[in-house]
Amino acid sequence: LCEHPDARVVLLGTPTRGSPAITRLLCAQEPTLRSLALLDLRHGQKQLLQTIANFPGVLELLPDDENFRFFEPATWTEIAAAAGSDFVPPQNAALRNALALRKELNETALDPERVLYVAGCADRTPIQLEIVKRGRRGGRVEFHATSEGDGRVPWETGIPPEFTAYYASAIHGDLADDPPTFPALLD
Repeated sequence: LCEHPDARVVLLGTPTRGSPAITRLLCAQEPTLRSLALLDLRHGQKQLLQTIANFPGVLELLPDDENFRFFEPATWTEIAAAAGSDFVPPQNAALRNALALRKELNETALDPERVLYVAGCADRTPIQLEIVKRGRRGGRVEFHATSEGDGRVPWETGIPPEFTAYYASAIHGDLADDPPTFPALLD
């Protein structure tokens, strides 16, 4: 943070403990991935995932999850059996590097007196992956959703527990471009 004593930082829907939307992206179920594949005339969805699955900034946003350890290769082996043909697991080294940064970030204290958290609101935000078994044919990956999030980041994994959260009537991608909230942010 800036060293000025009056400086404030505003976190707009920041996934401080990761985002299940990243897992949904890596399982080829994120609408954004389908849109990218339609726009890219040279690469299909699987080819795009081969790049995305090892991009450090993506893996660093994997969620903290009590049911799945997303920074461990064994988890991705389990998911691969159910995720389908477009699935591309992250490389082990990329997962290790992402975990190292996440540990460092988790150990960095944020001062609730100088940092404000603004959460967005959406009808559905992915919160949890579930592998649904289907006998011999493997299974499928499903995502549960909540109304307590901004469409990308659930409040549970975004808002640090020691912070007071402020809420805006905007989805994740619009939090920085929501004119009705500008006066409150300046205040």
